[in-house]
Amino acid sequence: MFQRPLCALLISKSASTISKSKTLYAPNIVSPYTQSEAFWTGVKMIEKIGHITILVKDQDDALKFYTEKLGFKKCQDTTFGEGMRWVTVAPKRQPDLEITFVKADSREKLNSLGKQAGDHVFLTLETDNCHRDYKAMKAKGVKFIGEPTKQPYGTEVVFEDLYANLFDLIQRS
Repeated sequence: MFQRPLCALLISKSASTISKSKTLYAPNIVSPYTQSEAFWTGVKMIEKIGHITILVKDQDDALKFYTEKLGFKKCQDTTFGEGMRWVTVAPKRQPDLEITFVKADSREKLNSLGKQAGDHVFLTLETDNCHRDYKAMKAKGVKFIGEPTKQPYGTEVVFEDLYANLFDLIQRS
């Protein structure tokens, strides 16, 4: 028997069609679905993240930093409309999640440069060798906050992009 949360049941089926022979997490609430059926039968939901936006002063500078210093690949660089430009990069082994460089073209956006996540790490980037990548990136001029340290979950070090957004470089245990 397949049990699932109450919220999924209430969204997907009305109470009149519920079979009383199957139980759910909440008492006296049951699910008409088996484990082999899709969790959200007939309802299309969000499947993945496609792009993450980073505000930049200059798209060319950002493109150079992310490709030359972090080793990302350029995915798109398209001009359209009046002065609009769509520039994206991605880690070489994860092409389906792109970072989009959006030009900070207003006072509000300029004030947000380097503060994508406030004073917290904006993104976590995974590697198979934190010490190797730390040395290579540092040699290319990337600014690090400390050195790689061993944590219960892996080895990590925090670095900044060219606008001082914080990133966590981590090698999982």
